Amino acid sequence: MLMSQHMKDCKKEARVMKTSYPELCYVKRLDVAARKQGFSHYTDLRKAYKAIGPDKHPSDIELVMAGCAVSSPYQVLTKSITTS
Repeated sequence: MLMSQHMKDCKKEARVMKTSYPELCYVKRLDVAARKQGFSHYTDLRKAYKAIGPDKHPSDIELVMAGCAVSSPYQVLTKSITTS
């Protein structure tokens, strides 16, 4: 997913969550929405967006270099094959 789509989805989800979390301000709802996407909080998402750019699919290395937490929403898929 592009970084611009991550930001749009996060902001949209935060606006929709107003009925679910009326006691939280908009910034706190942004944090909750970013956590649902797999980022540790909205600040990490914003840092990654600024460092990587809006039109790129981020990799784990790019997210770490952008200053995001090590646990990113992108999981590395591995497969091992053994032959006998």
